[in-house]
Amino acid sequence: MIRADEWFKPSRGNTVWSIWALDHGKRPDLGTKEFFYFSEEKIDRWQTVHSQFRSKVVDCLVPAITRSQWIKTFTFTKDDWEELRRDGKDVYLFICHKPRGELPNEVKEYVRWGESDECKTRIRSTRGGGRKCSEAKACRAREKGKARRWFYGWYDLGGYVPTPIMAIYHPRYHPQFFLVTVHPLITYANMITLVPKTKIIMKEIIYDPLEYNKVYRNIIDNVKPEITLDETEIKAILSYLNSTFNWVWLEQNAGYAAKGPLSIEVNVVERMPILNVKKINRKYVEELANLFDELETKARELMGLKPVTNDPPDEGEGEEEEGVGGPKLEMFRQLRPIFEKIDSKIAEVLGIDVDVGALWVQAWEMMERRVKGAEKEVRPGAPPMDEEKSGEGRKRRKKGGGSVPLTSFF
Repeated sequence: MIRADEWFKPSRGNTVWSIWALDHGKRPDLGTKEFFYFSEEKIDRWQTVHSQFRSKVVDCLVPAITRSQWIKTFTFTKDDWEELRRDGKDVYLFICHKPRGELPNEVKEYVRWGESDECKTRIRSTRGGGRKCSEAKACRAREKGKARRWFYGWYDLGGYVPTPIMAIYHPRYHPQFFLVTVHPLITYANMITLVPKTKIIMKEIIYDPLEYNKVYRNIIDNVKPEITLDETEIKAILSYLNSTFNWVWLEQNAGYAAKGPLSIEVNVVERMPILNVKKINRKYVEELANLFDELETKARELMGLKPVTNDPPDEGEGEEEEGVGGPKLEMFRQLRPIFEKIDSKIAEVLGIDVDVGALWVQAWEMMERRVKGAEKEVRPGAPPMDEEKSGEGRKRRKKGGGSVPLTSFF
C-alpha cells in the first residue's frame, strides 16, 4: 500500500484557483455563486439583453458539479449531467482566464455586472453576505499578493485540471469516492478531488500532469512521469477507496463537520492509505475493478428506484453538505453484500485474516455514533439506523472468527 499523495494531489475542487489557494494557505472557495454559476436559464436570460451573449460566453463556460447532492452513486456520467442541465440546474462554471481587455464586449459587460449593486452575495450577513460579487472574500484574494501573478482579476479562476476521481467532501453516512466519465468537467470547492500526479489512460481521455503543468506553471508538484495507470487500475483503486477498510480508517482519522457529517479534509486524504495496484497481481486488480462495476450497477438500480431527496435550502459557500435522506442511507445498507465482497478480496490481496462482517458492523456503529452525536434527528420517518446491530452481525462480532482487532490491523 502507499499514501494517496504519492500518486495524487488531493484538493478541494479542481480549478487552478482552488489548487493554488490550498498550496498558499488560502481558502479554496471560488467566490459568489451568483456570479460563477450558470444554468441554461441564466444564459437565456442574458441572451435577451445581449443578442450575442450565448455565442460569446460559451468559451468561458465549463460543465460542472456545483452541488454534492447530485452525486447519487459511484460514477458521474454525461447522462447524469445532461439530466441536470435539462432540469435547469447550475451545471456550468464561469472560467475566464484572460485579461479583461481581451474579453468580448458581452463578457466584459457580464464582469461589470459582477461589480455592480445588482450582483450581491446572498449568504447570511453574519458570514459577509450582501456584498457585491466582486467583493466576496475569495474574489478579493485573487487580486492580492502573489495571486496577482497567477490570476487576471477577481473574476478569473485560472482554468482547471481534469480529474478522474472525486469524493463528497462531507458525506453524512458512508464515504463516497466516485469516477468521473464526463469530459470536460469541473467542480466547486465542496468536493474532494484527487488530481493525478501520474499519467492515466482511460477509454475516452488521457490525463497527463506534465501537459497540465506546461499550461498552468507547474501547478502539480512531484509528478511521477515513470508511472502510468489504466482504467482497470483506477477502478481497482476506487474499489478500495469505497471499501469498509477505508471507511473505518476515515471514521478514525477524519473529523466531523457541523451537524454530524464526516469531514474528509485534504490533509487527511493526503496520508490516506490506498492500494498500490502496481505491486499486486493483475488478476486481483481486474477482480477489484469488476467489483467496482458491480457496486455501481447495483447502486444505480437502487437510487433509480428511490431518488435522493430534494436539495436542501442553500446556506452559502462552505456549509453545504451531502443531502440528508432515507434513500441514500438505505442504498448503503443494501449494498453491504457487495461491500463485503470487496472487503474479502482486499483481505485476500493483503493477506489479512479479518472477519469482514464484523468489520462492517464496527464501521456502521462508528457512523451511528457520529451522526447521533450531532443530536439531530437524521430525517423524519427515516428507518432507524440501529436495525443493523441486531442478529447475525452481533454474533459474528462476539465470535471473532479468527479476526484481529482493528487497532492491530491498522
